[in-house]
Amino acid sequence: MDFEKIAAELDQAIQKRAADMPMENDALQVMFTAWQRLRELGWRDIGYCPKNGTPFLAIEARSTDIHRCYYRGKWPMGMCETEDGRDMYPILFKALLKEQP
Repeated sequence: MDFEKIAAELDQAIQKRAADMPMENDALQVMFTAWQRLRELGWRDIGYCPKNGTPFLAIEARSTDIHRCYYRGKWPMGMCETEDGRDMYPILFKALLKEQP
């Protein structure tokens, strides 16, 4: 893929977001609707995550991935950490199912 094509696709994506969410309140509504849907799918606010080192799935606001992590330290001064050692600041968590690696 050449630079001009990548730049054009990036510009189109920016223009689409501007058209779909022209103002901050529009973007906040999309964000709230997504949060609401994730809660309907079984995700919970991160404050309720296990604090005993049990691994769980987590979502960060600025990420498009689901991360496997655990809470390290004593609540409320500890933090969430991915299994490969990266600090993260998730907003939602979900318990791991037995069949999930």
